[in-house]
Amino acid sequence: RLRPGSRQDISIGRGKVNDIQHDVAGVSTKHCSLRLRVGSDVGSKQVSMWMMLLDTSTNGTGLQVPGVAEPVRVEKDKACEVPDGARLFLPFRCAKKGDTRLCLQVDIVAADSEGRP
Repeated sequence: RLRPGSRQDISIGRGKVNDIQHDVAGVSTKHCSLRLRVGSDVGSKQVSMWMMLLDTSTNGTGLQVPGVAEPVRVEKDKACEVPDGARLFLPFRCAKKGDTRLCLQVDIVAADSEGRP
């Protein structure tokens, strides 16, 4: 769980140092990371939250946004926005047909100061 304003990332990869570990062929030691961002439009009192994804892998990370049938490969080392309800696929490129791939769904839920939705 990420808290607004925290500098903490959720790291995903094969290595034991990751928050989410997935020891499967094609997943890099530190495959990608997610960070919660909070902001508002200029002059607006409405606060919004969104996730940012940074892919640092060799075999890529796929991003499938709601309403789009196929995932697309995220550009390596360039942060991109991950909308609520999006799915991440690790690795994006599998070495051979039938290889296992991790699928994560991102759900952004506002919570109170005690972490309750």
